[in-house]
Amino acid sequence: MKKHIVLLSLFVLIGISSIQAGISYNLSDFETQNGTLSIGSVQENGKNFFKIGGSPDLTFGPLQVGLDINAYIGKGTPSSLQPIVLRRIAYDHNHIAGFEWGRLQHVTYGQGLLIDNYDSGSFGSSELNNDKVGIKGYLDIHNIRVDAFHTASQVFGGRLSYTLSETFLMNSPLVFGGNYIKDQNGINKTIESNTIIRPVEEAWSADISMPIGGVFFTPYVEYAELTKGQTGKGQSLGIKGDFIVANYKLEYRSLEAGFIPGYFNESYEATSLDAANTPKDKTNGFLGAFSASLNDYIKGGIIYENYAHHTPLLTGAIGWHKIGNTTGVANYTRSFTGDDNAILNSDILYSTDNGLDYVVHFKRIYFKNGKQEDTYSVSLRFGLKAFGLPF
Repeated sequence: MKKHIVLLSLFVLIGISSIQAGISYNLSDFETQNGTLSIGSVQENGKNFFKIGGSPDLTFGPLQVGLDINAYIGKGTPSSLQPIVLRRIAYDHNHIAGFEWGRLQHVTYGQGLLIDNYDSGSFGSSELNNDKVGIKGYLDIHNIRVDAFHTASQVFGGRLSYTLSETFLMNSPLVFGGNYIKDQNGINKTIESNTIIRPVEEAWSADISMPIGGVFFTPYVEYAELTKGQTGKGQSLGIKGDFIVANYKLEYRSLEAGFIPGYFNESYEATSLDAANTPKDKTNGFLGAFSASLNDYIKGGIIYENYAHHTPLLTGAIGWHKIGNTTGVANYTRSFTGDDNAILNSDILYSTDNGLDYVVHFKRIYFKNGKQEDTYSVSLRFGLKAFGLPF
């Protein structure tokens, strides 16, 4: 408990920056180089494979396209190591409508009681393939906004929100939202001897928020139901705020038997739902979320959850821009259902003066009975522009 308090205090003292609830960082958030050629080793299903890969990025006005072109060398190359991956297609029209294809990360609908930091590509190793991607889009006209996404793993989600521009309280707006999500076929995947299983699921939630002080102070409520597969109901009441260099979220939660908060989260695709860890009784508790930024070079975030009759939950992330020759991120996510559903991953980039970068990816997924699966890749990376290519 003392360790939790020390970590929480550290991030508050540094300063607070943007966070919704679930938090994680990507290496791409802290580096500027686009379009690379890499040579190195990749681990998949406990075997090592030699990899040569190019990742060109193309821009056509508002349209952005990113590809991964890979060659894997080794005996028995698994189908998860794919030669061509459509990494990203993105288009935005004057902040009115847009879409993005690729690995969907940081997807949060409403206040996060149901859909919180969902990640379509968290399963398996850090290697991206076409089975880890999806498409999301939005339409924002006047006071109505529609968001939706669909993944290769057959998870569909949508949100409809309406903003009442002025209300009786300091003329502040009032936002009404409704969210729906469905996993159409559940999850049944295997990492070596570890099988990931989740039932077919369907759920919905509704939320109301009132940004009284603009983005600085917003009280909100949310109600959610898991209606198929894992079932249960939950409610939340909280406040959140977003400053130029500060952001916070404090929330009280009341959870009925069977309800798992943030059910569709960062670890959803990578971890099982073990019946032994599902809540059997009604409980209540709170969530506190903070992130920190030190001159925009080092960023860190922490989430602390405490529920009656449950072990406290601590989730954290840290990332830094180039300090010396090193850039990196590290993320740890622990689910409401316990240590069996935790993920640790890190990416470290070491840059040299001659234009070569060394990149190390490490990922650990925790399973029940103390089992864990480690995967990693090590590569030497070149910027494609060094070869005269316009990527």
